[in-house]
Amino acid sequence: MVSICGFLFSTVYFMLEKYIHKMTSPKFMIAVNFIALYSFLIPFYMISSIRDESEMFFSESSIGITLENEWECFLFEKLHNIAAVLNIIWLVGAVLFLVINIYEYICLIQKIKKKSFHIKEDTWNAIVEKITKEYKCNKKIHIVGNPEIFEPCVTGIKEYYIIIPAKLIGRLTVDEIEFILRYEFFHIKHNDILLRFFMIILTSFHWFNPMFYLLRQNLYECVEINCDEAVTRHFNEEKRNSYCELIIKIAEESKQFKLWKSYVVCIGVNAKKDSLRRMECIMKNKRKGSIARNVIILTAACS
Repeated sequence: MVSICGFLFSTVYFMLEKYIHKMTSPKFMIAVNFIALYSFLIPFYMISSIRDESEMFFSESSIGITLENEWECFLFEKLHNIAAVLNIIWLVGAVLFLVINIYEYICLIQKIKKKSFHIKEDTWNAIVEKITKEYKCNKKIHIVGNPEIFEPCVTGIKEYYIIIPAKLIGRLTVDEIEFILRYEFFHIKHNDILLRFFMIILTSFHWFNPMFYLLRQNLYECVEINCDEAVTRHFNEEKRNSYCELIIKIAEESKQFKLWKSYVVCIGVNAKKDSLRRMECIMKNKRKGSIARNVIILTAACS
């Protein structure tokens, strides 16, 4: 029932998503996305049932079902058996999903620790120091190179690793280094990596629901656009073009390699559609919509 409620609300959300995106900011889009995800956790009908105390009434009462003939008894028994089998399939799927993701994340961390090396070049250190002071970030962050990871990304829970492909280290300009580090530091500061892990847990409960995967990917895209907007806010048109070119360059370098997209935040793009949308937002530098407009849109969406 929870997944059905989330599915219905998400369907309405995706119907309105293009219009909401055009009229509001990426940050507001993230908030609307969270409301859609919330519908997968606690269905809206439960809010009213708790308020009018019907939830408590039914939880404390037993329900009797009277069946008039053998066909109804047979049908009820079959449905009960099917429901029991579906519950077992759901539970097995949820456990397998979590086990596989935990195993892959451990493999990723081992690959980072075994194959990576700290980047100690003066240019990198100077930019890291500059951005750390600017973002007032006091988290433990390692800037490392890795020959087996082919896209700049960040991951970690207690300690964060900003990973730079080894073959890219000597090919990046000073501006490109700053773009990448600003991008990854922004994600660390705003706990976007923890969001990825939280979404893995939620996905384990709804692993069978395709709408949840679409909603999750849409949330990730909104997070990326929000980061792009923050990083490029004070850039002139030339620097915005350079930033877009870097995203395309990285996407071309990494498209043929496997990435741990569920556990890392990357500056590249997953699909051509995503890249076009990000480029459009970067070049337009869309500002946050008015509070009144946001409230009206959010109220209409929830209604």
